[in-house]
Amino acid sequence: MKKRPRPDPSGKPAKPARPARAPKPPAKPATAGRPKPSIGAPLTSFAVSLRSARDAAGITQTALGEVSGFGKRSIARYEAGGALPSIQAAAALSRILGTSLDQLGGMDSDQDPELARMLAQVAGLSEEDRAFIRRALQLVTDKNKR
Repeated sequence: MKKRPRPDPSGKPAKPARPARAPKPPAKPATAGRPKPSIGAPLTSFAVSLRSARDAAGITQTALGEVSGFGKRSIARYEAGGALPSIQAAAALSRILGTSLDQLGGMDSDQDPELARMLAQVAGLSEEDRAFIRRALQLVTDKNKR
């Protein structure tokens, strides 16, 4: 036998009981389903190419950040391999630096991926070690000019 809801003392009929809700599933973390950012070939290649192009143009990170409108911090992050700019931003940087988007993106056909990886690691070395590597590279390139 089904119970009837009792009327409210005010004379209004009682509201029917709500059905029980199913428990909510646990919330997924904000990064669920997204790949973890990693420093891989595209980041490393772009970082090395951007720094090389900026150095060849004789522009500081600060100056490039001001001219491009991205700021020094963004340029530093791109060169460190911590982020990639949008395609529009990369195109703007390539125009400012006087290089092609293909070269800036590391799509140069004669680029050695192992060398690009090693050059990206140089950025994390001490100034003394980077100076040593510059001297060693200069010696090798001078030897090959003869």
